[in-house]
Amino acid sequence: MIYSQGSVRKIQTKLASQVLRVDLPSSAFRTGVLQVTLFSGTGEPLNERLAFIQNPDLLNLSIAANKTDYSKRENVHLSLNAKNKDGSAVNGSFSISVVDESKIVVDENTENSILSYLLLSSDVKGYVEKPNYYFANVTKGTRAELDVLMLTQGYRRFVWKQLVDDNSAATANAYNPEKEIDISGVLKTKGGDPVTNCQITLVAESGGMVLAQVTDAQGRFRFQNVLFETGTHFILRTQSPAGKKGVITLDSPEQGPNVSPANAVESKYNANADILASIQNNQRQGVMTASTEPGSILFKNDKTIGLKPTDNYRSSNLAGPGHADQVINGEDIKNAPSLSIGLSGRADGVQFYGGVPALGTALTFAKGGQRVEPMLVYVDGAEIGRNVNIDIYSPTSIETVEILKYASTTIYGMQGGNGVMVITTRRSAEKGGVTFKEMSPGIFSIEPKGFYKAREFYAPRYDAGQPANNLPDQRSTIFWKPDVITDADGNASFNFFNADGVGTYRVEVEGIDSKGNLGMQVFRYKVQ
Repeated sequence: MIYSQGSVRKIQTKLASQVLRVDLPSSAFRTGVLQVTLFSGTGEPLNERLAFIQNPDLLNLSIAANKTDYSKRENVHLSLNAKNKDGSAVNGSFSISVVDESKIVVDENTENSILSYLLLSSDVKGYVEKPNYYFANVTKGTRAELDVLMLTQGYRRFVWKQLVDDNSAATANAYNPEKEIDISGVLKTKGGDPVTNCQITLVAESGGMVLAQVTDAQGRFRFQNVLFETGTHFILRTQSPAGKKGVITLDSPEQGPNVSPANAVESKYNANADILASIQNNQRQGVMTASTEPGSILFKNDKTIGLKPTDNYRSSNLAGPGHADQVINGEDIKNAPSLSIGLSGRADGVQFYGGVPALGTALTFAKGGQRVEPMLVYVDGAEIGRNVNIDIYSPTSIETVEILKYASTTIYGMQGGNGVMVITTRRSAEKGGVTFKEMSPGIFSIEPKGFYKAREFYAPRYDAGQPANNLPDQRSTIFWKPDVITDADGNASFNFFNADGVGTYRVEVEGIDSKGNLGMQVFRYKVQ
């Protein structure tokens, strides 16, 4: 049996001598690991041999620049062209990343590219020291070394009995794609007793959606096949027994497949180092803009908060624990009647307007006077948005609340310019869901997790005619776009602005076409 890139071939033969020779043209297989197994007449595996096929079937990617050299903060325009092995244009999806090589040193042999991961590392259980070494510059020597690698990596990728018997049911997908979402949970009294046979109506605050359900003997309910994005607010109306205060706990989303952590030896590069370096650079500057609108006032950051590696509290901050200006423990506010009341006076410099948090210094001055800009709110790593009433969350379900100001918000881009509040719920709440209290008799305001609308990677613009920006641009990651799509002619283009760093900038393109063919290309240009 020969397994290669998702296809299985069987050859029926008799082992008539000590050596059995079967000639197979390598051109018949796609690039990747090929697994040959010899079975007995009863289906028992007797011997196995791994080989790696390297055929010229990868995509041919070319990158062209509109200039040979660029200046600091200059607009760079790059063009991408993608063709298959036959020279025909292909429609594909590609990820583009641009880094300043003077700040981020990339070892092309050590990195795990789309080629080395999908074709090699993900199929081999043993540790591969320099996975991209076998793809960066293919020679007769690297081919021979790759064959030695195959001989030393013993593994069992599949349960062979399933493939031998063509048992499609046993090899069915363990996880199916999510097309819509269920909103489910349990309604209980304040004393913890389930509220049974209670009609619950789900109403979208934006209008249009009205659904009704009745709780079962355990007080459970479920609204099926609801389509919404994270940040959508709903109202749950219940007909609770008179005099009984209700508490609703929404179920957490079902667990997805486990993602294995990277090998400790392989984790030489800290993925957050680029962002944290930017934060540190900005902290040293000590000056942040209070708003992105014209006419904004500059406020000075009088106090610089350094990194505190000893902080090991649970945090859903994108920068990790120890990178907040203030951390409030949930134990200190669990008995408060509402979350905003519990945080009032504890959250330094934060004011609440109808449950909506805002920094007292987040003022925007315009012709019509002044207004307060709300903080950006994150809950368990998901962006909820600005102008959010945090009182929809019960203080008893909160583990920590982190307040981020000025330079600490850099990782959140322009959206976090007016401060960020990061709420992390308790583990018990994560397992059983987030708890919501009644806002008024029979009325619950909920905000379940829906489909996440990804934020764009922030990159500044230095267009002509715009006010001069005198703040230093110390970015090490210059540009990132994960979804560049080539057209029918295989072409796509993109542009971005350089930072203040001079030297060599590295452009890396990785992607796949509509037929599953992979491609990768690296391009460099100079900034003077």
